[in-house]
Order: sequence, then structure tokens, then C-alpha cells
Amino acid sequence: MHMGDLVVRMAEPDDVEPVLDLLAEAGHWVRAVTGISQWPKRFPRQFMIDLLDRGVLYVAHDDRVLAATLCLQWADPTFWPGADDNAVYVHRLAVKRFYAGRGIGERLLDWAAERAVEAGRAFVRVDCMKENAGLRRYYESLGFRHRGDVSGDIPPPCNVTFRSRWYASQYEKHATLLPHPGSP
Repeated sequence: MHMGDLVVRMAEPDDVEPVLDLLAEAGHWVRAVTGISQWPKRFPRQFMIDLLDRGVLYVAHDDRVLAATLCLQWADPTFWPGADDNAVYVHRLAVKRFYAGRGIGERLLDWAAERAVEAGRAFVRVDCMKENAGLRRYYESLGFRHRGDVSGDIPPPCNVTFRSRWYASQYEKHATLLPHPGSP
């Protein structure tokens, strides 16, 4: 799927290492700017391969250069326990620092909303670390509404190099198709 100058596609095996690098870069930036350890310093390779094998890992390219990544899931019992199945869930959305400030995150969330509508789902749901006030404001500025806070244990293998427990805020937005250029 094309998004202006970006091409979004399902990740392939050759994308695993570049995605791991991008997530490490994004995690380092969040730690440096906010002091929040949102992600491990580097996700385990097998964790990313499992996401690839499940068909939930996506990449966004600008002229074949990795610009961003995200996971698009159709259920999320970990961060949204007991939630209905009327949503898509976005995880590990990260934009390469070189591309920061160009609206790519917003465009990828809109892309996720389009996938939701195509699948007959009403919502896009995201979560973030509860203490990440900047990311919470960002989601709210895009029309996401706070739906609650949850916590849980981080399962292996990420808890070995990260921390054992997480505290997250849940956000939800109605999924609507955006008008395309030239449409009424």
C-alpha cells in the first residue's frame, strides 16, 4: 500500500535486523529524552521473527529506505484484557529519527484505521507507558481517547533484559476512512 512517498508492506525476513535497529534507536531516543525505558535496549531477534511469522509486522519504506515500522494485531488480550474484537491494535510504532517530524506516525495510524475499516472493525487501539506524558499528549492530539490504565508482567525473553512489570495507558479512536486527494 502506498502512502504518498511511503510504501507500507508486510515485513519480510530481510527486514528483521533493520527493524531491530530502528526499534533500538527509537528506544534509546525515548530513554534519552524522557528517561522512560519503554522498550528493551534491543528486542530479542526471535521475538521479532515470531511477529514476522504471525504476519503482524509491517515496514514503511521511503525509496527502499526503512523509515518506520509497526505491528498491526487483530486482538490484544495482554494490554486490552476483556476487550471486544471490534478493533485493530497498533504496537511498536517507531519512526527512524531521520524521518521524525514529518507526520509519518500519524499517517501510519491513519493507515491502521483504513485496515480496521476494511476489516469491519470500528476502532484503532494503542497503548503506551503510563508515565510517558508526551506520547499520551500525542495520541490525544490525534483524537485518541484515554480508556483506562492496565499493568502486567513482562514475559520472557524481554523481562530478562528489560524490567519485570509494565504500566500502560490505553487509547482508542474511531476508525474512519480519510478522504483521498481529489475526492468530495
